[in-house]
Amino acid sequence: MPPTRDGRLHATDVARLAGFHERLTALFAEDLGAGRQVGWRVTSERTAVAAVDLADTVRVGLARLEEDITQGQAVARDTLLGADEGNWRVLARGTTIGYARLDRFPPTRVRRVRVVVEDAVSAPAPLRITVYANAAP
Repeated sequence: MPPTRDGRLHATDVARLAGFHERLTALFAEDLGAGRQVGWRVTSERTAVAAVDLADTVRVGLARLEEDITQGQAVARDTLLGADEGNWRVLARGTTIGYARLDRFPPTRVRRVRVVVEDAVSAPAPLRITVYANAAP
């Protein structure tokens, strides 16, 4: 946002930035899996599974996946799944995670979330999974 000719930000721009900040704050306000341990299981040299039980069935619409990239990015292809009563559903698919990736999907009621690393360029390391309630615009 460019400043006005007198070097100030226009009031309309400031109001839109404030609204954007409020939306982001609300969207990322509550990690529904906070304090829950992510289970990690290597299934082969280039595949693995990360899973978290949220303890209650909740409505999720956004997930943040992170991998430790200090040794380089490893994940090349993955699938994010969610289950409530044992029925796993695909929430999102991705090709890389890297430092962090946000996956938005239709709000879905889940109790458990699983990331299946289907392929990696090197041995995959444990992932961080954060889930949020509402991804509506």
